[in-house]
Amino acid sequence: MAAVIVLWIILVILACILLLLCFPVGIHLSYWTPKDGQKQTVPYKTEAVDKEIDELELCEGDKEVLRQAVEELGCYEKEPEKQLTATVRYLFFQIKLYPMKLKQKAEKEEKKKEPSPQKANQKESKKEETSFDIKAMLPAVWECAKKPLTMILNGVCVRTLKLSVLVSKEDTAQSALDAQKLVTAVYTGLGVAQNLIQVKKADIRIKPDFSGQEQSDWQGEILVQMRPIIVLGAALRFVVCFAVKVLGKAKKEEKSSTSPTKECGKSTAN
Repeated sequence: MAAVIVLWIILVILACILLLLCFPVGIHLSYWTPKDGQKQTVPYKTEAVDKEIDELELCEGDKEVLRQAVEELGCYEKEPEKQLTATVRYLFFQIKLYPMKLKQKAEKEEKKKEPSPQKANQKESKKEETSFDIKAMLPAVWECAKKPLTMILNGVCVRTLKLSVLVSKEDTAQSALDAQKLVTAVYTGLGVAQNLIQVKKADIRIKPDFSGQEQSDWQGEILVQMRPIIVLGAALRFVVCFAVKVLGKAKKEEKSSTSPTKECGKSTAN
């Protein structure tokens, strides 16, 4: 009875693991102005302005008057800057990959001993052998990896794709021309991507700016999802295919090396 209960518990745990693997894992990349970003009040008088005033060829009295005039201007509101963020999403959990504070660890310097010539020759011979083996296995690896790669690509889903670009050049005609070229390139790439992976929602806005300023602006956001069970299935498929091919090749080589050579002769009766 206890063995049956343990078996049922193991089956339930395996079922829960398989169920969790069916939920998609998403990677969210964003280079966008934060939604809750507030305008910052920045004073006109800063250290950079002070340095510029000091570099001017003026007497000290004029410099002080100029500093007071800049200080009387007060402050101005600055738009929030765009931020680059990268997060991993799974169910209700989110893990921020960037920006992330990393603890600085003290690096220890280790003295490396120079290898002896015999060891160096052994390492070189090992490298040559392994490189030869890898080259021999490349056809089998590629043949076994075709279908798993297709499975993975078919399982990739771009849930959200947003791109906002403002093309700005000094020449207004050049702004319109560059914007049209960019639209053509982006939609061509999107069409190629849709033949390989799933793209659920794409919001692309590319506009020319006729203000005459040589300063383009862009921001984007993408959410890519993948089910772990598809990756696991593709990996198992690759391992099984590769193992069958390698084992089959090894058995053929063993048979060819162990098969005895037979010499046939005819006996003549006197």
